[in-house]
Amino acid sequence: MLIFFRKHVNIDNFEANRKYYKQTFLLFSSRIFDLGIGFATNMFIAKHLQQEQFGIYSFVLNFLLLISLLFDFGFFTSISRILAFNVMKEENKMKEFHFI
Repeated sequence: MLIFFRKHVNIDNFEANRKYYKQTFLLFSSRIFDLGIGFATNMFIAKHLQQEQFGIYSFVLNFLLLISLLFDFGFFTSISRILAFNVMKEENKMKEFHFI
């Protein structure tokens, strides 16, 4: 671990280290803030909705989060790349066809 750290962080350069630590702290603190806001929002919604309504809300929210995993895994990015590649192959075939 220390070898990895020394490779990627220049220990001799104080300003570079300071920037690295500042960015790490900001990322960590923004994640904690985001979790806190999500928790407070869920508490507020649970308090103001009835039991059945909150169950429907939770189901829909979890379903949307499950669907969003497809975006995070790059499924749609891969499909668009494959489609673009196939379109390019078809265009090249058409060009070859016209030149013959």
